[in-house]
Amino acid sequence: MDLANAFEQGIIPGIVVAIYLIVVKIIDSKKKNPLNEIAKLLELVTKDIIDRDKEKAKQTVSIAFNSIIKDLSYYVTSTVINNNVSVKKTIIEDNAKNLVSEAYYNVYSSLSMYKIGDKYLNEYMKEKWKEDLYKDMVDCIFNEQLTPNDRIITFNSRIEIRVKGFRVYVINNAF
Repeated sequence: MDLANAFEQGIIPGIVVAIYLIVVKIIDSKKKNPLNEIAKLLELVTKDIIDRDKEKAKQTVSIAFNSIIKDLSYYVTSTVINNNVSVKKTIIEDNAKNLVSEAYYNVYSSLSMYKIGDKYLNEYMKEKWKEDLYKDMVDCIFNEQLTPNDRIITFNSRIEIRVKGFRVYVINNAF
């Protein structure tokens, strides 16, 4: 007997129905509601996925804010070392403003991929942070009372403290 004849005679569908009835009978005999078991399994799986997503989001916050520190520190260091800052003040200020905006919106974009509760992580960021970062950069670059090395060290310390504060603010408010 070939497979086509088995379908025509109803043998295969009959076997499928018999298997289904046996499975239903086994489930009924155990007096457990299989939907409750499935619901518990789904709850465990989704809880694990949500927890992993939250952990990914926290890591993204840390990495994104660390990138601001790296980018701005590199700019300040190279500017102080390579440029005559008093002569190129306007260019340096414009570049600093653009770099701060770029770094800020890179973080903003990275955090927009994660939603915790009913808010996206980027909604915790403040526009004022750009002004603070820019002011720190300009104050350190053009501080004539400090040596070039001291300007770099001062900026790196200041930016690290400030950006860590931003990161903590986002994490504490989101989680």
